[in-house]
Amino acid sequence: GNNYAFVTAAAALETYWQDDGLSRKVEADGDVVRKELAAMATRHADLAPYVVGRGMINGIAFEQMALTKSICRAAFERGLVLETSGPKGTVAKVMPPLTVDTIDLNRGLDILHEAVDEAVAAWRKNQLKTVLA
Repeated sequence: GNNYAFVTAAAALETYWQDDGLSRKVEADGDVVRKELAAMATRHADLAPYVVGRGMINGIAFEQMALTKSICRAAFERGLVLETSGPKGTVAKVMPPLTVDTIDLNRGLDILHEAVDEAVAAWRKNQLKTVLA
């Protein structure tokens, strides 16, 4: 290994693993993320979205890959970086840092709410145009 990796690992162990505080925080933050993603899924239940993941790595899945890409694009335009994942790119993945503070976590989730609502509205409008055409 290299010395930088060893020094960084030692500092992380000394800073974050002296007790179970970080583990408890990650679990609590993961619960917040899943709760907010579930609220987004409920709000757009007719599209059958569902929440996937564990810990701090979670996502909201839509069957429509174009919709998921639109969510990620709308989030990026607001300053939040997401990526698609899953076998068909249908999951908008949320992966905040383990040490994220509550204010930043909530702001990111607010941005994601806005992005999902905007992308779903645009997707519905496009679907309506397709049906009427």
